[in-house]
Amino acid sequence: MNYKKKLIIIVPALEVNRYSKIGDLERFGGTSLLEWKVSQARGIKRYNDIFVATPSKKITKICKNLGIKTLLRKKNESLDLFHKNISLKFKDKLLMFLNPTSPFISQNLLNNILTKYSKLNKKYDSLCTVFENKQYFFYNKKSINFNYNAKSISRAKLKPVHNLTNGVHLIRSDVCNEKNNIIGNKPFFYKVNWLNSLEIQNFKDIKAMSFLIKYYFETV
Repeated sequence: MNYKKKLIIIVPALEVNRYSKIGDLERFGGTSLLEWKVSQARGIKRYNDIFVATPSKKITKICKNLGIKTLLRKKNESLDLFHKNISLKFKDKLLMFLNPTSPFISQNLLNNILTKYSKLNKKYDSLCTVFENKQYFFYNKKSINFNYNAKSISRAKLKPVHNLTNGVHLIRSDVCNEKNNIIGNKPFFYKVNWLNSLEIQNFKDIKAMSFLIKYYFETV
């Protein structure tokens, strides 16, 4: 799949969210989560433009100083409507959604993801980052990836469960428009390691992940 569509990078950003009173402006690695993510996005070799989608005037002003374009996102806009509006604005484009809450997605990884996407079979219409988890999973008291009524089985022999991460979503704008979703009808699951899969979901996560920054730079 040699993608010829122009690549548009979308970074959703909020000034207030569930994990912080200052949202994606929370300090991380000597800068903010937003600026950290923009820096990673700028390291992508092949992109047409980067946009930060936000309802915040403060974030818009910061982006202007960074030389980054912004899209006005309506307050309390649902995710499906947000994705729909983005797909309508950028018709016939390849969209890459990068979330500031996934700080350990390096520019090298982003370039590798694009290279992989360019080589995919045409049956895939999108790409999502996933973490392959080999643990004993239950849902509604029923085992998912093993039979607990049978003899014991080691973790190494378990069928892996793929945990969808919020790190990278890559999708054609026409597919995004059709589904109002950033996951296509036939997504390719791009496996990432544990560090890449980490997502900030509360304030404690920010403090904990700050200790991993040195390790992150040693691996990129």
